[in-house]
Amino acid sequence: MSNELSTVTTDAMIQAAIEKGITPDGLEKLVNLRLKVMAVEAEQAFNRAMQEFQSTCPPIGKNRIVQTGKYSYSYAELDHIAETIRPLLAQHGLSYSFDSSLTETGVNVICTVRHIAGHSRPASFSAPIDGTAVMNDMQKAASALSYARRYALILALGLTTGEADDDGASSGVKKITDKQAADLAALIEEVRADPVKFCRFLNVESVEDIA
Repeated sequence: MSNELSTVTTDAMIQAAIEKGITPDGLEKLVNLRLKVMAVEAEQAFNRAMQEFQSTCPPIGKNRIVQTGKYSYSYAELDHIAETIRPLLAQHGLSYSFDSSLTETGVNVICTVRHIAGHSRPASFSAPIDGTAVMNDMQKAASALSYARRYALILALGLTTGEADDDGASSGVKKITDKQAADLAALIEEVRADPVKFCRFLNVESVEDIA
């Protein structure tokens, strides 16, 4: 039975029940059944759209190189990611939005991916505000917000980033990938560890610098 047929079937059941004088309680049950069918169909449509999007979306090239002393690393900026994925998302009826909030130590961002059929799926990422950075408070918060949005979007859509440079090869050490860094950061948040102390223990400035 196709999704379209299942919706038509529940609509026909409701119409027939009304014509036969169904009780209000019975009608409520049929309406709830129809809502459940619609929710299942919407989720199936969302999953198909995500599968098609991920199969056609190329790795996002890293367009920004940052120098930190004798080391360097590269990453894909949020605007660069958005520019790459926007036409593909529209093609498959997908869109996304951000919600953010301040925590005691940083910012938390929820990226919600939505499909035109009505189903949505959120992914969250938290980033600490670096109190040691040579920036004012507003700049520090904005930097953490941009960082959290970038990784929340990557997690929500299952994106991968391409290797645009040697990403630490000049020092003879290859660093973990963006996906590994995002997974590790999520685990740090899950076990309620202190990300700053964690990085200090490994003698790195950020999770991305881990070899």
